Amino acid sequence: MKSRHPTPPLFSGRPDRGRRAFSILEMTVVVAIIALLSITALPALSSVQAARQAAGAQHVERLLLTARARATSTGRPWGVEVDWSGQRVRLVYIPSTGGTPAPAPSTGLASADWTTLPTSYPGAAITGITYCGGVSNASSVLWFDTNADPAVRDSSGVRTGNATCDATVQFAGGTTLYVRQLTGAVECQ
Repeated sequence: MKSRHPTPPLFSGRPDRGRRAFSILEMTVVVAIIALLSITALPALSSVQAARQAAGAQHVERLLLTARARATSTGRPWGVEVDWSGQRVRLVYIPSTGGTPAPAPSTGLASADWTTLPTSYPGAAITGITYCGGVSNASSVLWFDTNADPAVRDSSGVRTGNATCDATVQFAGGTTLYVRQLTGAVECQ
């Protein structure tokens, strides 16, 4: 039995009206639109990255300011422990005279837990710490004494002297936090 609709030969010389290909002009227009959209989206993506990096630096700045304020209000040494290799920060304090450093109790302003910067602020990273002339690649505590001045303490919390230089914490994106040796002021540049 013959079919009512004969199948046209592959190369019959007449176009198949059921299928239509894209012309080179249509393809060029589509590629141009995609290129234009990607060019406009790239600056937005880089500004998001910069905002995340700035937010990570601001978080560490808030912790430093909180530690400084707590040191003066409680009469106890407070600090910010910076684990550079783990990209983590947290508040610490010395709860009693002769005591050893301990994680700060949770408050409405800060948690006693570590804050991992790349997790909380994607793209944020600590790239370096300088504390009293030395460069740290491990864990460091930036301490404030009860008069809000920066102090140097050993790992067991024993005070070894006054800060002899500004402390710095550098972040990806070029932001640097300074803890001024003479005043304890925390500055972000």
